[in-house]
Amino acid sequence: MAVVSLFAFLFAAVVGGFMAYLHFTGGKSPLAASVVHGFFVAAGFIFLIVGLVKGDASAFGWWIVAAFVVVALGGAYLLSRHLRQEPWPGAVILAHGGAAVLALALLAYGLLG
Repeated sequence: MAVVSLFAFLFAAVVGGFMAYLHFTGGKSPLAASVVHGFFVAAGFIFLIVGLVKGDASAFGWWIVAAFVVVALGGAYLLSRHLRQEPWPGAVILAHGGAAVLALALLAYGLLG
């Protein structure tokens, strides 16, 4: 289950990177990209939590969940601005993306390392 969550989060990261690229090059990210991004993040959360509950519920695994929750809070803020058609703050995008990459690296390390 945790491996499936890794791939879901990886796909979400690709879509998130695409949205960040559009933002920083002056384009506007379509709402559909945000929906797809959020769908794969939610799927990643579900598979990760189910994997932890059914398998090895190590403390490290729950710290990874906590890291993704922090990332999700930044994403919820960006989505709220998107829905209100307000511009995204570049610093928040960088913080959200950076924290997501860190959480993803922790997940990969927990699975492979």
